[in-house]
Amino acid sequence: MENPESILIIDTAWLGDAVLTTSLVASVRTLWPAAKLHVVVSPRGQAVLQGHPMIDNLWVFDKHGADRGVLGLKRMASR
Repeated sequence: MENPESILIIDTAWLGDAVLTTSLVASVRTLWPAAKLHVVVSPRGQAVLQGHPMIDNLWVFDKHGADRGVLGLKRMASR
């Protein structure tokens, strides 16, 4: 597999999923250390992953609030 320039991990489910995502982040960073790593989380997951040293960009997607529905998804995609 070629070395990707950037990688997006999407985790917008439960808080426990965000905790488990930390292992995935470490594995991805080990496999592709030069890739820019983006992670999408729910507002609950933000507290778990905020400031994680292996994540380049943390995006919060509030699918039950401000980002609800198709227009919310479109706004998130534009960010």
